[in-house]
Amino acid sequence: MQTTRETSTTTAPAPPAEGVRAEWSLLVATARTSLSDETEARIRELAQQKLDWQLIEKAAKWHGITPLLYRNLDSLGVEVPGDVLDRLKTYFHENGRRNLYYTAELARILAAFEAGGVTCIPFKGPMLASSAHGNLALRQFGDLDVIVDRAQLSRAIEIAKAEGFAPAVKLTAAQERLIFAHDCEYVMLRARDGILLEIHWRFIQKTFPFPLDVATLADRLVSVPLAGVTVKSIPPEEMLLIICVHSCKHLWRRLRWISDASELVLAHPEMDWDFLLRRAREL
Repeated sequence: MQTTRETSTTTAPAPPAEGVRAEWSLLVATARTSLSDETEARIRELAQQKLDWQLIEKAAKWHGITPLLYRNLDSLGVEVPGDVLDRLKTYFHENGRRNLYYTAELARILAAFEAGGVTCIPFKGPMLASSAHGNLALRQFGDLDVIVDRAQLSRAIEIAKAEGFAPAVKLTAAQERLIFAHDCEYVMLRARDGILLEIHWRFIQKTFPFPLDVATLADRLVSVPLAGVTVKSIPPEEMLLIICVHSCKHLWRRLRWISDASELVLAHPEMDWDFLLRRAREL
């Protein structure tokens, strides 16, 4: 199984400087799980215009919203060129199957960490698809992210190697020491199925101050179902802060990140905003 990991350095399809084209308006309107009557009418109106569907396809994939684009266009029954709709449908189903596989593997990897005595918390990826979008098939992700206590990092890497993972990039001992001292993640790849596992000890690089870690979250973790088992997860208040910090680092360049934040808020009306704002000030 091959993964399609997206990086912030990939060239984005840029909108024209003279204004917002209908294609970009359509992407924004469809980048959500629930449509209001007004948004539905807007999508129908936009879809009736002469659109560059090649641009829409390319931009949707780069922005990480292809599943949402397809699901909303299909559910509304708007007129889309047949070949375009077929490709979107194929991508949607392939993404759903891949996400199910990744989620099952994440549950298995977490069990291995637990058996090895490592406290490991999953975030983003399947966790965000489930807690924010309510459907694993509606979010694009290309890797699995977990965070461990810095003191358990070496043990976590050993366990990952026993599970078939190896460093994604060959590094010297000196390079590894620099990563452990200044970076936030150790990226590992499992060659047999292409899964990328990012083992974090910080949520963001040391140069970006954000003192939220495993110890800080210890008393706030919640239990959630994942692939038939129960795992510890980050509560929605801190998850929203993590999304915002990560997206800020990347200048909010992808619609997926904006959609993630919006969907997480909408999915959790019980979110404690007083606590969230206080936590944001503290951090």
